[in-house]
Amino acid sequence: MPVCGDKLSHLFATAACYASGLGYGMCLGSFGAAIPELSKALNISEGRFGELLLLRGIGYLIGTIFVSLVVKRATCFSKHSQTAITIALSAMATFLFQVTRDFTVYRVLSLMQGVGFGSSDTLVVLAISDLWGNRAQVCICCMGLHVYKCKYVYQWTCDFDCYFVDCCE
Repeated sequence: MPVCGDKLSHLFATAACYASGLGYGMCLGSFGAAIPELSKALNISEGRFGELLLLRGIGYLIGTIFVSLVVKRATCFSKHSQTAITIALSAMATFLFQVTRDFTVYRVLSLMQGVGFGSSDTLVVLAISDLWGNRAQVCICCMGLHVYKCKYVYQWTCDFDCYFVDCCE
């Protein structure tokens, strides 16, 4: 049984947390698959994209530390609002990756995406802990497995799309 409140609202909130994990996993998995095309579009070597991954990791660390400080002190925003803001931040950075072709902007977007990922990941774990109390470990474990599988789902959809649409070389 959930810790408090209506069981249906807990299940809905948990499903929303899992959906954010799906988006998070798709962003992580799709970037690696897009590197060859991005390197052609930007006319740079694929090795330079390691810098973007490093910046995203640094952003993740910054976001995790930042949100742990803000959650304790922020009284004007609920945890739900904070989670929505951080998911919107990472979504905006992910969208902007699609519309820009400047590597310097990619650096900023990678850092911004990392901050969004780190803070939203931390807030989602806190939300699940608040929702499920002692049973949260099972929910968090399932969410981790869910995110891990997303890169395979993304690859499968790309392969499926290329099979039926003549988009592969």
